[in-house]
Amino acid sequence: MKAFQSVFPIKNPWNGIIEDEFDKIGHNFFDNAICKLIVEKISRIETHNEKERRFLFEVINWLHDKLAYADYIVVYGNL
Repeated sequence: MKAFQSVFPIKNPWNGIIEDEFDKIGHNFFDNAICKLIVEKISRIETHNEKERRFLFEVINWLHDKLAYADYIVVYGNL
């Protein structure tokens, strides 16, 4: 979550509105360049928990795959 929150404030690539913080209960739009920055930050997360490490690896791989063709990615906050 911190990796996503750390890039704010950002300009929403879908509607051009400046977003001040991660919406924990709604849609968050990240353009391709911002997503690459988030992937970099996620890849620096250190954990000794194998399940967490595997999850982070899967998130990074999923994002890399989608960023090869996506202009932006929507992350839904559901806390």
